[in-house]
Amino acid sequence: RGTDLAAKKPQPIRQTVRDLSFNKPLWRYVAAQGVWGIGQGMFLSVIFIFMRDYLQLGSQFPIVMIWFFVVQSVSMPVWARLMGYFGKHRCWAFSWAMYSLVQPVVLLMEPGEQAFTPIMILVAVTAFINAASYIAPMALLGDIADYGTLKSGSNNTGNYFAVQTLLQKGTMGIGAGIAFPILALFGYELGAANSGDALFGLMLTYIIIPAVTSVAAAMILWNFPIDARRHGIIRRRLEQLASR
Repeated sequence: RGTDLAAKKPQPIRQTVRDLSFNKPLWRYVAAQGVWGIGQGMFLSVIFIFMRDYLQLGSQFPIVMIWFFVVQSVSMPVWARLMGYFGKHRCWAFSWAMYSLVQPVVLLMEPGEQAFTPIMILVAVTAFINAASYIAPMALLGDIADYGTLKSGSNNTGNYFAVQTLLQKGTMGIGAGIAFPILALFGYELGAANSGDALFGLMLTYIIIPAVTSVAAAMILWNFPIDARRHGIIRRRLEQLASR
């Protein structure tokens, strides 16, 4: 009974920080997710502006977003199966790289009502690609937490997921905080007819920088050290320690 109580005793915060700091796969994960999150934060902060001011589809924006989430939800089981074959980190990195290639296609569309059907097709493609980013992070973070438990002897799974939540919220906020000053720097006026440098500022925040950050994040994540084989080894060692 005394052993059980000792096992449940809260771990000092200093020990928790030390355990997390030695988990190198965690910080590689943080780097990839952080770089991507900043670009995604920029993209999401100006998506309505792009739809309204550039594509002139502001009134159809709710329909487009509902369609995005429907396709994304349907696509998640597909990515779950693909991750079983090719690995979580490889599928996730591939989805980021594909996003950077697909998103610029929007520039080929003629603004106006005639852009509605093409944008719905493009949104379906990007929603399918983006679905990987909603299931891979938590799955991969579970593998990282198992590695941390094996190395430190302490189960800090809750702390890992707290880091993920903080990272997601923080990078999205940073992205939005970068996007609007860039628009202002290029002289972009919301709701007005913009051209030249102002229009380039919008493209920079909506397409160019998010594409660059997606490629950079994919490169960081591609050779992630914990694959399915190594995670299997980690799990077996944890089970052996638990049986002792």
